[in-house]
Amino acid sequence: MRTRLSQQLPLLLFVILFAFGLIACDDSWRRGKPDGSWTSVDPLSIPIEKRSQEFRKGNLVANPSFEKGNLLNNDTSQNALKIENWEFVGNNIEWVRETEDNNFRTDGDYVVKISQSLASENDTNGCGILSGYIPVIPGNYELWMSLKLSNISNPESRLGSKVYRTINIRVQYFDKNKKEVSPLIEYPYTQSKIDAGFKGYGFSNFWAIDSMPWVRYFAHSYNYPFSEGDIPDGTSFVRIFIGLKGNGTLWVDNVDFHYSKWNFTPLERIDSLQQKSMSAYDLLLPTPKIITNKEPLQINNKTSIAIVTDKEAKKPLIAGIELLEKQLQKLNTQVEVAVLNQMPENDSLYRLIFGFQQQKLTGNSVYNPQGYSIRCYGTTNKHIQVTSYDAIGLYYAAGTLVQLTDTINHIFFAADIEDWPDFTGRSFLLASWNDSAELKNDFDNMQRMSLLRFNKAYVGYGQTRNRKDWYQPDDLYKDGVSKIGEWCKTTETCQLAVMVNPYYHFEYEMKVSEMSDSLKNIWLHNENGMKTLTDVFKLSLDAGATTIMLMADDFVPHEKNYRKLYSLWSDEDRQMHPTLAHAQAYMINYIYNWLQKNYSDTRFEFCPPWYLNEFIDKSRGMADAYFDELISSIPKDIAIIWTGNTVRSLAIDEVDLQRFEQYSGRIPMLWDNTLYARSLDGIYGGYPAYYPEKSVLCNLFEPYDVILPQKFQTMNDGGHLYVNGSSSTEIYKIKYATLADYLWNTTTYNPETSLWKVLVKWYGTTNASTLIHFNDTYFKIVRYLRMSEFKGEDPNKYARSIDKEKSILDATFNDLPNESRITVLKSELQDIVDKLEQRIADVKIMKAGTGKEQI
Repeated sequence: MRTRLSQQLPLLLFVILFAFGLIACDDSWRRGKPDGSWTSVDPLSIPIEKRSQEFRKGNLVANPSFEKGNLLNNDTSQNALKIENWEFVGNNIEWVRETEDNNFRTDGDYVVKISQSLASENDTNGCGILSGYIPVIPGNYELWMSLKLSNISNPESRLGSKVYRTINIRVQYFDKNKKEVSPLIEYPYTQSKIDAGFKGYGFSNFWAIDSMPWVRYFAHSYNYPFSEGDIPDGTSFVRIFIGLKGNGTLWVDNVDFHYSKWNFTPLERIDSLQQKSMSAYDLLLPTPKIITNKEPLQINNKTSIAIVTDKEAKKPLIAGIELLEKQLQKLNTQVEVAVLNQMPENDSLYRLIFGFQQQKLTGNSVYNPQGYSIRCYGTTNKHIQVTSYDAIGLYYAAGTLVQLTDTINHIFFAADIEDWPDFTGRSFLLASWNDSAELKNDFDNMQRMSLLRFNKAYVGYGQTRNRKDWYQPDDLYKDGVSKIGEWCKTTETCQLAVMVNPYYHFEYEMKVSEMSDSLKNIWLHNENGMKTLTDVFKLSLDAGATTIMLMADDFVPHEKNYRKLYSLWSDEDRQMHPTLAHAQAYMINYIYNWLQKNYSDTRFEFCPPWYLNEFIDKSRGMADAYFDELISSIPKDIAIIWTGNTVRSLAIDEVDLQRFEQYSGRIPMLWDNTLYARSLDGIYGGYPAYYPEKSVLCNLFEPYDVILPQKFQTMNDGGHLYVNGSSSTEIYKIKYATLADYLWNTTTYNPETSLWKVLVKWYGTTNASTLIHFNDTYFKIVRYLRMSEFKGEDPNKYARSIDKEKSILDATFNDLPNESRITVLKSELQDIVDKLEQRIADVKIMKAGTGKEQI
């Protein structure tokens, strides 16, 4: 998670260093490989010690914040200064102090200012600053910088151009003799080559930039699934150029170029954590904001315990006390737990007292909504005082106390804690309910997800057997909405949310000319259509839903021969609405007014057809016109859904966000599709799909691992964020648990630590280690298979390796015990192994078809 690089790097470095010692022996067969066979697309072609050494270096840019320079006669103009390790290219470059900007971000006093007012159309380089030569090895690197912009325009504006390459950020590649290497890198998805030297892509599709305050920019060439940051093979040095090829002013500071963690497998990144003993405090999930450990209390059969609460305790507190009471009773069969409505007169009768109190205090961040405070008093006898702004905060506090109660060793781990969430809206997705068993699994899972502090459960669209007739909810859908809604109302620890997509009866991005008349007329943007839509929403709202998400993604038809030209599809609609934006504004306002009249406290979220930056880029101007019309016609308090710069945005920076805000007219709400992004196979896949050698970087138990800006919760509508992926499986519960860790405490979040914590907490240290090794072996096999499936290599080339790794995989799987806590997960892993065996068999068949020896 890039949110706190300065905090994350030392921990990740610790992990990598130990991984070198623990794993290098496993990769010993690779150590003898000559440097010339190292390649960026295959991390394991580079010895672990070399990768670790490069990672340890951190930022490779000398003088990254431009603090080292020389002035002549106090003149800061270009002709009288020199900045150490940087060269000037062109004119109008200044070295200036930046002390008055309220949004200023610098590690020192100086920044570089680059200005042009009459740029030439045929200027191939522009003006800017160029770093010295930076030694590199093959692999993946990240480039970051702080930028401020003013009055940016393309010098070819007469052509109606966007910014394109006006913000000219480049990484130049050189071989060992410092001869330039081509920046073109293959992009397997389109079977084309991308100029991976150009890193100003994030700015390219602005029409112009009047003003942009200081932002932290992730310099990149393209979005997922392109493997951003790979160094072209044969590169030994790079130079970084930051400049302008057009008009305007650009300020630059804090340039950071470093070897990324995406040169290491999950095992290499996490294995050293096995050497660290984790206490009950370390295993708290989510991680508290502030915690001070106190003397633990050993519980025996003479320990008397009391839980004290108000007479009129609200539902969340009642639920929390029931959980705590149940956990305390597990400490010892002879321990009695008294639940009292007031503090006992002689509290010395009780060795351990938990007091819960709701207080609306101000002046302390812990009393923010959903926050809580735990204070521990006493030594021999302990009084644990819990206070919160609201009842749900007391519930979360009770969940923390449950985690601090060790029922195996009969210990209560006392602590002073102040805790509150960063994101206030933390959601998860229910299953698609293909049958009543899936619904029951979701229902049984509600408490577990609420204890992870998810407070919103979405019923997705396409529910119940992936029905296309969304307008006719079946009995299973009605039953599911009713049961989940009732659970939410009974406990008040989670809220029901519902998605409806009124275009879902169409196929994905259908062409209007290929649609039948009967299909076209199933649903329209008219009074009857609105009645159908409100009837479907009404089912969930009457069941207690507090959030609706109206979807217009993926299934809006298109006209002409281009899929991103979304349009209306019927003559009747076109007579009533001149544009798609007009029709959807009518729909949104109709639903909004209906909600105000009947369900006034409902949160309203809307996902537009062009729900990400790249779709807008590819709309040929239609999205620009759409948003101009739509946003001016709908209420400001409707949240607009956005998935980032692309569908699965593994990196989002403030430039991406500001660009979409120009269209949405408000801070959007992120819909995140990354829990499955890296390991996804198929046409829209990640590493296994297009970079087979990088499959070893994938993780079946992928933690939430996205590059996001600091304080990202303030950059989402109302502090709400939605992450896609059904929570119904045990594997996804692991993923969601790490997400919970991030959403609650973004500052201290580390993906590797969080994942290890979840695995140890739920399955034990030994099983956690086994799972990580299982994953490592699994993706080694996937790597070999994809080399045949995708690259068409001879399967015999990897036959022995596959057999060897499959034996290791089977042995690792068998190391997992038949314990109740891991039974469900083991069953899911067995399904994964079965599918893998089928893939191996398919490769054998493919091989047999060539007439050569089978694997």
